[in-house]
Amino acid sequence: MNEHKERKISLAVKFTVIFGVFGIVFSVLNILYTYQTQKKAYYNETENNLNSITTYLNDLIVEEGDEFVKLKNYIAKHGDEMRIPSEKPIDYSVQYENFKRLFSQKHPGKAPGIDIGFDEMDEEVKLAYAEYRFNYWRNVFEEAKDSFNLTYVYFIYPSSEDHMIYYIDPIIAEFEENGKSYIVLNLDVYQDPAKYPGMWEAWETGVSPEKLDVFNNKNGHVYTDYAPVSVNGEKVGLVCADISVQRVDQIVWSVVMRQALGSVLLIIAGVILTGSYVRKTFISRILKLEKEVSAYSGEKDPAIAQSIRAIETGNDEIRSLSDRFADMIAEITDYMTDLKRITAEKERVTAELNLATQIQADMLPRIFPPFPDRKEFDLFASMDPAKEVGGDFYDF
Repeated sequence: MNEHKERKISLAVKFTVIFGVFGIVFSVLNILYTYQTQKKAYYNETENNLNSITTYLNDLIVEEGDEFVKLKNYIAKHGDEMRIPSEKPIDYSVQYENFKRLFSQKHPGKAPGIDIGFDEMDEEVKLAYAEYRFNYWRNVFEEAKDSFNLTYVYFIYPSSEDHMIYYIDPIIAEFEENGKSYIVLNLDVYQDPAKYPGMWEAWETGVSPEKLDVFNNKNGHVYTDYAPVSVNGEKVGLVCADISVQRVDQIVWSVVMRQALGSVLLIIAGVILTGSYVRKTFISRILKLEKEVSAYSGEKDPAIAQSIRAIETGNDEIRSLSDRFADMIAEITDYMTDLKRITAEKERVTAELNLATQIQADMLPRIFPPFPDRKEFDLFASMDPAKEVGGDFYDF
């Protein structure tokens, strides 16, 4: 019985291992497939988001038109004179109030942009206006970055064939003056055209590259999109948007893990349900068959054949096997009955032959020597029949 029990456990374990291995292999393949599809889908989504933000900022700059160009050109010449606080969050209200105060003092009764343009403003007012508008644009870029959940959004333009001026830069360089920190403007940075092909392609062609740039720059390992900005047909610069590659991968893996967890739970449920079905439909029937066969081996009860037929209602190989066992039990029963009958008949015949042999032997002379008084000869005799009983006799 212990061997039978071990065999039953082994069968259950084998089914469990088979389903488990299938589940693991399926889960791994599902994770890999989901990762590839999700990565591609999220890359496309990321590309669309970057294109959307750069297009949005491009439209804002184009809408401002010449005023933005004048501001850029003014800062290029007078950036060293400007004092833009480095603290965050960006608040341009202080610069705006300072500009309004100076404008009303220097140009009383005039309205900026209506009665007097930027070029006609007093130099001190120009400086205040530039500080106000520059901080305003910094805030616009910062809000756009936060709205689209990006890493960095910035504006650059070339100063030479391999250098870019970081006009609006999220990673600021600072200097201190009178105990306060201010932004260093007009950072001129070497940008190797071989390392940043998309950047220079966008500037030279005036068209955004079809694919995102992927590289390590001062902002880290990022995907970058570029949108060339033109005002009145004149190239002004590039709106750039970065998103961390690591962040994209984290989001993709987060989605993959959630889907994988759901798949694993479904697989576990499927394995449990399938295991229950297999146990009820197959293993339990095999165990019942084994129990009946084991009972027959101990009891030799021919009625067990009918019990085996009664417990099987399926129409598969197990049913066929059960029928064969039942037929075998019936045949063994018939064989044993015939064997008992033949054995009994043989025993009867053997007993009769033994009796006949004994009767025949008793009829033969057995006293030797038969003539003890005669010394001149000795007489002996024996009879060995070819079968149990012979047909010959002797006497003297």
